[in-house]
Amino acid sequence: MKNSLVSTGILLLSSVLTLTLTTISAPVWATDPSHDVQRAVDSYLEQLNEPSTSQYLHALTDLDSDGVDDLVVLMSSPGWCGSGGCTLMMFHGTQEGFELISDCSVVGDPVRISSSESHQWKDLIVYSRGKGDVRLRFDGKVYPHNASVEPTVTPEDLDAARILIEYPRGPSEDEAASEGLGS
Repeated sequence: MKNSLVSTGILLLSSVLTLTLTTISAPVWATDPSHDVQRAVDSYLEQLNEPSTSQYLHALTDLDSDGVDDLVVLMSSPGWCGSGGCTLMMFHGTQEGFELISDCSVVGDPVRISSSESHQWKDLIVYSRGKGDVRLRFDGKVYPHNASVEPTVTPEDLDAARILIEYPRGPSEDEAASEGLGS
């Protein structure tokens, strides 16, 4: 009887663990597994008929100084990245969740928040392969849709900016990035 209870307990525990593991969603590279973040990204992907298993990095920050965090998402799945970079999405934070403002292609990391503003929204500084670090200015409605055609920034702009999103790198990748071979 005792062995039967122990094996039943192990079987039950095994079933609970299996249930827990199978309910975990597809892997997501994110700094905060917030349900609002996941819901915002999934909703956008659903509109485009894209799989919700896409990987990304994100940051929460107040872009428009309204006291509510906004969402910046850098996609990292192959379908969202090309030779020039990946897609960056900006969402406005509201009491109900996040609303897409715009997306921008040809973006690499790091993604920085600038000390400067355009139309009362923080400028973003992103790396665009072949061009360098560029400024994304909010035009009153959206951020630009293609980073590769935006103006480059000065070293002083970079020094004054704060990194929001950056892919983790190993030592050899850091050397390649500093030589312009990474990102």
